[in-house]
Amino acid sequence: MIEFQEDTNFINEKYYKDKNIIIKSFSTIYRNTQIYPNTLIGHHSLIRENNHIGKGCKIGSYTEVSFSCKIYNNVTIHSKCFICEGTIINENVFIGPGSIFLNSKYPHQYDSKKKLKPPYIEKNVRIGAGSIIFPGVRIGENTLIGAGTLVTKDIPSNCIAYGNPLVIKYEK
Repeated sequence: MIEFQEDTNFINEKYYKDKNIIIKSFSTIYRNTQIYPNTLIGHHSLIRENNHIGKGCKIGSYTEVSFSCKIYNNVTIHSKCFICEGTIINENVFIGPGSIFLNSKYPHQYDSKKKLKPPYIEKNVRIGAGSIIFPGVRIGENTLIGAGTLVTKDIPSNCIAYGNPLVIKYEK
C-alpha cells in the first residue's frame, strides 16, 4: 500500500510504479488517499482526498473519484466516470465508461453538504456504460445494470435492471 500524505501530480513521468501500483501520466492524487497493490490508475485521472482504493483495482483515464470513497478489491471503473463523495463500491464490481454517481438531490443549496446520500454498490455488480446512479441508491449483489440506465431507486440482489424509466427483472 502507498499512502499519499500530500497532493501529488504525475505530470512529467510516463507513469509511476511502486509496489505494483501504476499511475499513468497527468493524474493527480490528493492527500490521505490509500492505494493498495496491483492497482492501475489511467491517464488524466483525479483521485480526491481521503479515498481507499483496494487491491487489484483499475481506474480508467479521465475518471474522477471524489472525496472519502471506499473502493474495495478488484473493482474496475472504466474511463470518463465520476464517482461522487462518500460512495462505497464493494469487491468485484465493474463500472462501464461514462457512468456518473450522484449524492445530492438538490446540489448547491445552502445545506446540501449536510444532506449528501452517496450510492452504495454491493459485491459482483456490473454497471453498463453511461448509467447514472442517483443519490442514496443501493445496488444489491450480483446485479446487472444495462447501459444508459437511470438508477433512481434501490435495486435488489440477483436481478437485471435497465432503462428509463427503470425496469427490474428478477433472476430465478
